[in-house]
Amino acid sequence: MSEDTALQALFDGTLRNSSGNVTNTLLVYGAPNTGKTQFAVRAAISGYKRWSHNVTAMAVQNRVLASKIDNIIIRQIGVSKQSRPVGTLASLAFNIISACCKLKNEPSPKLLNGAEQDSLLRKVLRAHIEHVMRGDNGDCNICALFKDYFETSQWVIPLTCAVSNTFATSELSAPSASSAPFATQAAQAASSYPEFLADSFDINNAFMHQLRDMLARLDELGISDFESENSVLCALSDEQSYANNSDILQTSVLIKRRLTQWRLAFALRAEYRKIIADTYKSSFRLDASQLLVEGAKSARELGEHGLVNSSEIPALLVVDDYQDITLAGLSFIETLSKIGTRLVLLANPDESVQSFRGAYPDYAISAALDELNAAEQTLEYTGFADSCENSCENSSDDSADSSKNYSADPTFANYTQAPSMRELLASRVSLSLTSQYKTDVALPNRPWKMPKFVGSLPIEPIETTQNSHLNSDDTVFTALYRSQREELDAVIWQMKQSHVNNKRKWSDMALIAHDNSTVRLFGEQLRASGVPVRYSLVTRPLKDEPFVQGLFALIELAQFAQHGFSGIVEQVKHGRSLQNLASWVRLRVQNIMDSPLSSITKSDSGFYGDLDVEIPAKLYSVDSLMRSLSSLSAVLIEKNCENNKSFESNAPLRNLVHNWDLLQNSLHSAQSKAYFESQILVDNSRIDGSSNELMPLSLDACYLLCVADVARFIDDDSNVRNDSTVLQILQNMAPRNPHVASFVKLWKNVQILASRMHNNPDLSSAQYALGEAWNICHVAERWQRMSLQHNSEGYRANDRLDAAMRLFDYVSSYVSSDISSMNTFDDTFKQENIVSIADFIAQVRGMEIEADSLAKVAPVLDAVTLTTPAGSVGKHWNLVWMPTLQQRVWPNLASRSTMFGAESLANIILHSKISASKLTVN
Repeated sequence: MSEDTALQALFDGTLRNSSGNVTNTLLVYGAPNTGKTQFAVRAAISGYKRWSHNVTAMAVQNRVLASKIDNIIIRQIGVSKQSRPVGTLASLAFNIISACCKLKNEPSPKLLNGAEQDSLLRKVLRAHIEHVMRGDNGDCNICALFKDYFETSQWVIPLTCAVSNTFATSELSAPSASSAPFATQAAQAASSYPEFLADSFDINNAFMHQLRDMLARLDELGISDFESENSVLCALSDEQSYANNSDILQTSVLIKRRLTQWRLAFALRAEYRKIIADTYKSSFRLDASQLLVEGAKSARELGEHGLVNSSEIPALLVVDDYQDITLAGLSFIETLSKIGTRLVLLANPDESVQSFRGAYPDYAISAALDELNAAEQTLEYTGFADSCENSCENSSDDSADSSKNYSADPTFANYTQAPSMRELLASRVSLSLTSQYKTDVALPNRPWKMPKFVGSLPIEPIETTQNSHLNSDDTVFTALYRSQREELDAVIWQMKQSHVNNKRKWSDMALIAHDNSTVRLFGEQLRASGVPVRYSLVTRPLKDEPFVQGLFALIELAQFAQHGFSGIVEQVKHGRSLQNLASWVRLRVQNIMDSPLSSITKSDSGFYGDLDVEIPAKLYSVDSLMRSLSSLSAVLIEKNCENNKSFESNAPLRNLVHNWDLLQNSLHSAQSKAYFESQILVDNSRIDGSSNELMPLSLDACYLLCVADVARFIDDDSNVRNDSTVLQILQNMAPRNPHVASFVKLWKNVQILASRMHNNPDLSSAQYALGEAWNICHVAERWQRMSLQHNSEGYRANDRLDAAMRLFDYVSSYVSSDISSMNTFDDTFKQENIVSIADFIAQVRGMEIEADSLAKVAPVLDAVTLTTPAGSVGKHWNLVWMPTLQQRVWPNLASRSTMFGAESLANIILHSKISASKLTVN
């Protein structure tokens, strides 16, 4: 029976599996490039025509591939009532969940993006750190689990970044972090110093990464409720009892450790779900990893209500790349199968690119045969094309279009000699990949394997076989380099040579690396060499974008100064030392000066006219001038002691010294007044190691004077002479220094933004404050103009504009998601419910991953594609480079998710399912 005949039998309900039983599942195997995606598209189109009034769904790996196949199907069927005929399994699950919510008159579901999940998890962890700080962690079960997990009562230190903090190294060195002295000191510090918790106790990013991964793995493994959690813990407890009785010490210790890890993960997930429910009371929010679990529940509910013919339950589901399905995804399609959905599954376990994310390709095949009772079909291998004649845009639509039939060649038909070096190499790789589980089928006879060519199994030297002529067919080129620098230069040279000498388009080329850091490294070097590149994924979080850091620093300085001089006084009253304030200000100024917001722009006359070139502003140039002011002031003070009459002169530097003395005295008197009124003196010098005394007109003093000048402008104070400010004196010292000009412009922008924030309370909102700061910087038009340049400056400007789009798209979704959680419409207008810019900045800075974003990035039509194996699924190029292809680097065999024993948990779940399926079969 051919695959098309089997597909028709599936539609007619007469398809039988190898046991002769009628089944509604067709499992189709195929070696690489045998037209699996083409068959999937053909099956989907036939399903649309057969069930025109029902849903026919096709699921692929990602949205990019889905959008391309969408166009093919819509062109074939003409009209579709489905807006997106092709999507992912997660999108299908989302539609089913929405239909179920509509049936029950409940709010529609909305996804939490990665950044929101990260923020909520950090709130959960901070709550338990505060327990320790307040000294009330004795009654908290999760605090006790943290103590067992880290095997120390001072578990706050490894959980946070406090180990590098002065406070942590001095105060947390007590015998117990839960002791009374520690709790008292920490509570006093936190209450008197609002930024103490944020600055001193940043959650360890490595712990956050693995906790997020663990929560996702729990959903992917189907451990979604208390019952499934309890069954896992019971199974592990039984193993521990066996190990204890058998005196197997090492196993007993390991099992005890796993119990602690998993109990903590389960407890944190319960609190995480609770904080989601409390934060978004009037909406249904869930993680992307929960979609398939909730989708299976919703599908069962629709089936129980007799709504199998619902507008969202598909009559036919075609799953391409079925080998990359997770256990939760498998449960989802099993549920659909039970309520009558016909399934067409296309698979090749050797092509799995998601095994590091919870896919178990061999088990997926076994489950399709045992649980779904699938009928099997194998697509005929027709060989690779001599050259990928179609570009990425054309050939990715239909993978079989790029194949060539070699069956007419008698040599090829007998599988004795490989048609090309590329196919010989692919055959060697395919026949070297064994299965994870035992099988009676010999390796070369497994239906998804490449043909067994001469020299492919066992592997033999080409020179001693009939394949010696393949060395010169130019389908595979290999090279061994002495260093990464040499490899990098060689790849760039080869790409340029192929483009210039061989007239290859940039879009015909791709570079596939094993991780995003390597992709970014090659991308930056290629761009610096004038090669246009496009990334398949966003690889850098917003918090790492320099201009975003500068924009946030500008807003924070404006917020600090918007309340005038009284705002600075309040900070001192709360225990912040002058040195600490100066360091905080200088750090923000450094961020702005290092960002493109303060770049010095020059016009470079070239062959194509004037081009804008950006030169980074250097803060050290300004610092050296301010240090010279400090040195000169010391000389003046010494002369004043000798001749008091000289002090009466109106020289700007003497006035500046006088202004600093007035500022320092005002702040000290405010602190003394606060102590006199409350009889409480807050001294954080033990926490931050700083002093409240500064040398006369030091570098730190100059930064404080700059802030004070902005604050006095807000207060409309005219007592300070304009020619005696730090900025004016710097301009007089170096009138043509562009770095000084950038420094002065920076403070002018702070002054403008602070003034507007002071006069307009609405600018405390995240969306408005961000937009106002962006407009004040006046960089949009310049970057748009620069992005049109075909050089490295243009590429960098284009990247910055893309990041700006992502930033504003994220702040919009961040604000709207917060508003949607309000109980009533009137709540959205209450001042306390406004999403503040400070909260938004803290949110973005806490993001270790990129928030999901639908912001469009500027297209680069003809560019080299840089991607990873997972990002290359479903795409084809004429030329592909695979750098750093060496042992222990690719594939990356480093252990993952070791903090919570996720792999051990997956093994337990997987083996329990395999054992259960064997019992069912027997």
